[in-house]
Amino acid sequence: MSPMSPSLALGPAPCRILGAGTAFPRASVDSATLLDTLTPGLPPRRRAALLTFVHQDLGVRQRAHVRDAERAWTLAVEAASQALDTSGRPSLVAHLHATSTPSRWTGADGSRIGRRLGLRVAHHDLRGGCTGGLWALVYAARLARDAGGAVLLTAADALSLTFPTPQDGGERLLPLAMGDGAAALVIAPADQGGLERAVFGGEPDLCDLSTVVRELPFGEEPLTLTGDPHRFSDATRAGLQAALDALPIPARCTVALHARADVARALTEEPWLASLATHGMLGVASLPTALIELRAAGTTGTIALASAGGGLGFGAALWEEA
Repeated sequence: MSPMSPSLALGPAPCRILGAGTAFPRASVDSATLLDTLTPGLPPRRRAALLTFVHQDLGVRQRAHVRDAERAWTLAVEAASQALDTSGRPSLVAHLHATSTPSRWTGADGSRIGRRLGLRVAHHDLRGGCTGGLWALVYAARLARDAGGAVLLTAADALSLTFPTPQDGGERLLPLAMGDGAAALVIAPADQGGLERAVFGGEPDLCDLSTVVRELPFGEEPLTLTGDPHRFSDATRAGLQAALDALPIPARCTVALHARADVARALTEEPWLASLATHGMLGVASLPTALIELRAAGTTGTIALASAGGGLGFGAALWEEA
């Protein structure tokens, strides 16, 4: 495989965030409890070593998985309601929805969310693995600029619905890394701030590395993730490095990466890991959630966002927060 490099570079789209919201499944579980559920009866030393790996290398301490009627799209409705309320409910020109776990095989969850919220605007669904959340943020900023109006962005995943089981030959400990959740932003055009620059790339030779490999018709069996977790970790790290190198990151910049904690720390100093620790890897919702948390923490100036995920797609963007 040749060294990765982005093939697409995008310029600024001045905009501002009018409102934001997040939503997560009702029940949360800590790593120790979940580990005991997934692998009961572990020897104490093995259990301690695995917990250290989860806490320090993965960087995850809590996560929530959907239950009962909860789905990615229902979490998106909850997050969007918060974002609309805090934005003062401006007139929208469009709703952009990103997910890797649509409730219907057509993937048209944007319209379901819009119907629940009473939105009669243009709806667009975006897929793209975990990098889809970054694509959605960049697309929403540019759409707001081009259309001259406010855009609702929702990003939601319930990846727990795709966890492989040991009987599938899947990775039993995958639930320790991932959580389910949703983020929503209302983005409006502005004279300055918002999206400064973005780069994206892909590596098609790795398109089957982490994905649901079954094709239509689905049948009755569950749709489960597959792939080599170690090769996937190496590939996503290479993609992140390529995106960050092409950006590049300016000095005194806050950085949020959709990555394991050990990978994030190896790529940049002081990465933002709060959302990872408290929610796990959220798929397309990871970077929008991180941006919302950074804003809530009072972060201003340039924020770098980068992601690499199933596909294999990767990208990075600079966001200016006033």
